[in-house]
Amino acid sequence: LVRRERDGAQVKTRPADKSAVVKDLEQKLTRSLGAPVRVVDRGGDKGGKIEIDYGDLDDLDRLLDRLLASAKN
Repeated sequence: LVRRERDGAQVKTRPADKSAVVKDLEQKLTRSLGAPVRVVDRGGDKGGKIEIDYGDLDDLDRLLDRLLASAKN
């Protein structure tokens, strides 16, 4: 590690564990949407993203119907 640092190579570190709040949010979104959801935090005030997995185009259509129905209400 010292040699890599000295030579300028990047040392890979393990990403920080998700907080209980983020894990709970992922579970709630997964249950609500019926699809696996991940919340990725960029750290600090840099924001993040929400990733929703889908299996096929029919699954994507179902997810879009749920998401867009929420927007209409």
